[in-house]
Amino acid sequence: MTSGGDSREVEGELVGVKNIVASEESFAAIRSDGSVVTWGQGGGRDLSAVRHQLHGIQWMAATDAAFAAARMDGRVVTWGSPESGGDSLDVQPHLREVVHIWSTARAFAALRQDGSVVTWGAAEYGGDCCHVQAQLCDVLEVAASHAAFAALRADGKVVSWGSAAAGGDSKEVEEQLIEVRHLAASSGAFAALTAGGRVVAWGSPEAGGDCTGVPDAL
Repeated sequence: MTSGGDSREVEGELVGVKNIVASEESFAAIRSDGSVVTWGQGGGRDLSAVRHQLHGIQWMAATDAAFAAARMDGRVVTWGSPESGGDSLDVQPHLREVVHIWSTARAFAALRQDGSVVTWGAAEYGGDCCHVQAQLCDVLEVAASHAAFAALRADGKVVSWGSAAAGGDSKEVEEQLIEVRHLAASSGAFAALTAGGRVVAWGSPEAGGDCTGVPDAL
């Protein structure tokens, strides 16, 4: 049995589980004692390189072939395919005081307590935010499509990056993205709710990135 469908090997360890997350072919469970149990196929199953770091785990996020686990001390532990965010060595010095993590199919974005954002993984999936890094300040929340991220700042503005086809480029609607209160994402597009109750969408039209056909309703 493949794709995580057989947990018999770890059945005895799956006690006191408080949360489960899934990659494409494996699962990871957080136990009440803060430890992690994995099963399934692919690189996300192998904890041998990071097991000693997996303590005090609060919550996790997953890409298609990697996991990221946030500890009580605000540090982040990653494992799985390096091409999908399983290797965070280059950004580890910045992965401190992390309060939440989001994921696309092959990249992660971590929000720090100071409102800054750290990304890693495949650049074309949002793993590289260098060109918008200066704008990623006072961030409140992040939304993730299949291959892009969008961040909502405290001033109501939105910053996006990653694949343009999946909503990583919001320049065409930038003037409309003011006083934004909430973000939502589909597989290839984003929608922003403004303080005035309006909705602004961008990204792939096939994935909901074009709402011009219903202007009176939105």
